[in-house]
Amino acid sequence: RPVQLTLDPGDYNTQRLFIHVRFLVQRILGFQQQQPGVDEDWYNQFAAKYPRSHRCVLRIAQHLEDYYHYHLGPDEQLYLLIHIAQVTRVNHRKN
Repeated sequence: RPVQLTLDPGDYNTQRLFIHVRFLVQRILGFQQQQPGVDEDWYNQFAAKYPRSHRCVLRIAQHLEDYYHYHLGPDEQLYLLIHIAQVTRVNHRKN
């Protein structure tokens, strides 16, 4: 099931997600790859704790690979996972 939520532009977590996405898009447009540096255990722990957010990140990564030929490394995936999980948790508490 897709992650569907309403984002509040004034919410701190939403603003952090938007900032991260803005810099991610700048890296994609500049074809700058991030150097891998994420702890694999951290990634796996967050992926296990937030499976819906993880699936969302995997779909984003696949889309970027398919349409923009940009490989979203595990470090970027982890950062997106954290931001999406936080926005999702905050949004879920409001509803």
